[in-house]
Formats: sequence, C-alpha cells, structure tokens
Amino acid sequence: MATVQDMIDMLQEIIDDGTSPDTEIRGVFQPNYPLMSSSFTIYDGTQDSDDEDEQYVYIAIGEGYEYSTKKVYNDGEIL
Repeated sequence: MATVQDMIDMLQEIIDDGTSPDTEIRGVFQPNYPLMSSSFTIYDGTQDSDDEDEQYVYIAIGEGYEYSTKKVYNDGEIL
C-alpha cells in the first residue's frame, strides 16, 4: 500500500538528485504500451466514505496523448 508520505518521499528524492522542483509531472499508464498524459488531478476520497477510518487519495490520469516507453515501468519504483 502506498501512502501520501511515500509519494512525497519519492518526489523529494528526485529533487535531491538534482531535478528542479518546477519540472512537469506526467502520468503514465498501461504497462504494455504506456500512454502518457501531463494532465491529472489528485482527489481526497476520504470525504466519500462513511467510515472515518477509511482514508483514500486518488490520482486520476487524464487522456493519453502519446506513447511513453516501457522503461518507466522497468526502472521506476511502483508504489
């Protein structure tokens, strides 16, 4: 299970390795022929649950506009 802190830590590690914090984030989905999108939203799904112990954050990827490479899935750390 990935957490919000896991994502923050991964992004901080990328910044610490020299990537600018102003770098565009792109979402990639579908591992066989990865589609890439620069539009996404992060949604706090906690408000949708009647159970106070259930907390979710959703990352919704926009429409894919071009193909990425399988390297994203082979070399990246999937949470």
